[in-house]
Amino acid sequence: MFSTEEPFLEELETISLRLKRRDYAGYLSVRFAPIEQRAPLIWLFGFLMDVQQISLKVNEPLLGEIRLQWWRDQLLKLLRGEAVGHPVADGLAPYFEKFGDPLFKELIAIVDSFRFEIQKEPIKTIDEFHEFLEKRFGSFLRAGLILTEAQFTSQDLICFEAGKAIGIANVLSELDGYLHRDLMILPQDIMSKHNLFHEDFLPENNEFKTKAKEKVLDGLTDGLMVVSWDIKAQMKLVPSKHKAFLSRWLLVPPLLTASKRERQKGLVGLTQLNPLRTFFTLYFK
Repeated sequence: MFSTEEPFLEELETISLRLKRRDYAGYLSVRFAPIEQRAPLIWLFGFLMDVQQISLKVNEPLLGEIRLQWWRDQLLKLLRGEAVGHPVADGLAPYFEKFGDPLFKELIAIVDSFRFEIQKEPIKTIDEFHEFLEKRFGSFLRAGLILTEAQFTSQDLICFEAGKAIGIANVLSELDGYLHRDLMILPQDIMSKHNLFHEDFLPENNEFKTKAKEKVLDGLTDGLMVVSWDIKAQMKLVPSKHKAFLSRWLLVPPLLTASKRERQKGLVGLTQLNPLRTFFTLYFK
């Protein structure tokens, strides 16, 4: 899967298997990428998974902040060319030598995007929600393109649109997981506008939950080219070697999971290959 010249090969394979178990869509986006891109992308996914584990495992805000700060400190060390002693950080070190400040900026944004989960702070407005999506998903895409040395027209615009599109899909598909951790990731102003509350989305209110999602969809996508975003048209601007990373493979797990569930109910099937359109059809029809 990786170039035989790549150092830390055993660690790369370990992270790859971990990614396959936890995020099969991300794993596919690496597998479909050219072989020379796979190592840096795996290090990037490894970084994301390690930072995400903090929000999943740490319940004490202060302890969570300390661990987030640890990652900020390690990224700063990498920027300075200092040794870290962490397998993922060490794997990223050669790329900091090459890409420096731009890579540091995007990875720091990803770390900062987990703060609201650590602090269990509500997202108050749609603007805050979009800022969260930009930090978590837009920065992730830009970091991946930095690591794979992408240079093409409309690169920033595509990351902006794709990051928010993938982010909204991810948030809605993982909403139950956020609720299980007593987090409401949907912005309060959208909730208030539709007179919705945290408990409206709980599993015991399953019949109403679908209607509640329908109500917030327009507010979440307002002003964004999300549902109508044509991946084929946008991808014409992207060099072939970067299409795998930017593709909608990131939506494969929720797509297939929803499709199987809905087919079992006899409601709807996976009838088309446009992942964004199909995703929203499956979840909101």
